[in-house]
Amino acid sequence: SALNSRVYVIGGEAVARQPIDMTVHELHAPEHAPSSWRQIAPATAPQPRIAHAQAVVDGRVLVFGGRQGEAMGEAALDDLWAFDPEAEAWEELAAPSAPGGVAAPRPCPRSFHAAI
Repeated sequence: SALNSRVYVIGGEAVARQPIDMTVHELHAPEHAPSSWRQIAPATAPQPRIAHAQAVVDGRVLVFGGRQGEAMGEAALDDLWAFDPEAEAWEELAAPSAPGGVAAPRPCPRSFHAAI
């Protein structure tokens, strides 16, 4: 996902069905200067996953769903996390409450999907 002059690479797999950790890899690519990579590893992060969807919304990188690796049963996920590049922190987002205080239904677990 791209935000201003930075690109964020999160999760995925290098070996089939074995998720990489959720370290955030940030590429700073200013227009008239050399590019540089750095790793951001907040103390709290979503569980490792593959095949998730991510998109930038209001200055944060949102990550939804994906799959656990084969060591974790390969179950599809339905959690939603926000990474704040300014705070370098993750926050799990809950579904807003509907009228009457009942939580709105969240999307079903899924993987290999897209977000924009």
